Amino acid sequence: MEARESAQKYPPSAIEPLVNVTVFEHYVQVTADMPLADPSTIRIRGLSQNVLEIAARLKRVVRYEELGASHRRGCLTCFYARVKLPVSVALEHMAWKFKNGYLVLRVPRRSS
Repeated sequence: MEARESAQKYPPSAIEPLVNVTVFEHYVQVTADMPLADPSTIRIRGLSQNVLEIAARLKRVVRYEELGASHRRGCLTCFYARVKLPVSVALEHMAWKFKNGYLVLRVPRRSS
């Protein structure tokens, strides 16, 4: 049930990027694999102190057939992910960069 509710929050033409979260002593690093993302459309927003929303439009529309999927019709136009972080972070001090299809976010941890 939880997976179904989660899936309904995503735009129907979105694909969820592969995301890796690494917790360090003073900060959290989030890496998202977003090939074909248009850097000018990347939006990162904090939904709470430990949940991030990442979104970006693709540079071009990708059809499911291009990916070898024969069981589904339609196309993908954007990346979208909600990332739950294992610790509380200071989103107002977040820094990010996008290079070669990888989005890297660095967010300081909140002091306990």
